[in-house]
Amino acid sequence: MARGVMAAWLSLKFVKQNQVPFSIESFEPHADYMVEDGVWNRFGLRYRVLSNAEKAEKKMANFLLPVTEAYRQKLIKTEGIDSAKILTMPCCVDVNRFQFNEGLRAIVRTKIGIHQNTIVGIYTGKIGGIYLKDEAISLIKLAQEHYGAERFYLIILSPDVQTWNEVLSQAGFEKNQYHIGFVDLSEVGAYLSAADFAFSLHRPSPSKIGISPIKNGEYFANGLPVIMPTGIGDDSEIVENEKLGTSIPDFSKMDRSVFEPIDALMKLDRNNSPIAVWAFKHRSFEIVRHNYGHILEAI
Repeated sequence: MARGVMAAWLSLKFVKQNQVPFSIESFEPHADYMVEDGVWNRFGLRYRVLSNAEKAEKKMANFLLPVTEAYRQKLIKTEGIDSAKILTMPCCVDVNRFQFNEGLRAIVRTKIGIHQNTIVGIYTGKIGGIYLKDEAISLIKLAQEHYGAERFYLIILSPDVQTWNEVLSQAGFEKNQYHIGFVDLSEVGAYLSAADFAFSLHRPSPSKIGISPIKNGEYFANGLPVIMPTGIGDDSEIVENEKLGTSIPDFSKMDRSVFEPIDALMKLDRNNSPIAVWAFKHRSFEIVRHNYGHILEAI
């Protein structure tokens, strides 16, 4: 069992030599989205090596577990892969670890110095590259405009502290309007509880139908409404269809109306959040257990 196309690439030689059953979890079109985001060159060595490895993985695997149904359908319909060996398994989380906690919300807000009536937006991750940059800042600035500079506060959890500080400073944010930190996974749920809604900022591109951002599962489990681009895996449609937030089809045309679904969801009781109820059903590790059970039984 390999997790991701890079791990599967490292497994190919052993699998060929030993003829063992081989399955790949979190199978994504990694090479393509690295090129589409400008991180790799389509004619470069990295792209060619991984692209060829992905082709070999598709042929050799007993089971492929893409993280979205959209990519599963593409593998079946456009690449002719047997549907019986493709199981959709989104990036799941320990839903109990990330669920909303009123006590932890108060502790984190007191620690940072956030007033109880302040509207907090949170983002966990980097900026630029495979993530939005200028569009992300425009969206965050729009949130500040919508809720008011005195009432809106931004929390960023990221290892990329320096870059975020530079970008926010250049965008005109004052030091007392945001907090940037990098915390242990065990603390993330507390910071999510301190927030009122979440940003998800992957850069959309054609191959992004194949990704399931782990941060979205964490946000949903906490009951946070999510605002994100259209075209990201299954999640963009899910936030719209299941009313878990809102997706933005065109950042050049967005206005404050993108926050209307977020405003409505923030009025709901987080302790009995329909967003968290959805996450417990569709992002729980029970999905992983079910799929692994199917694979083990089959081989």
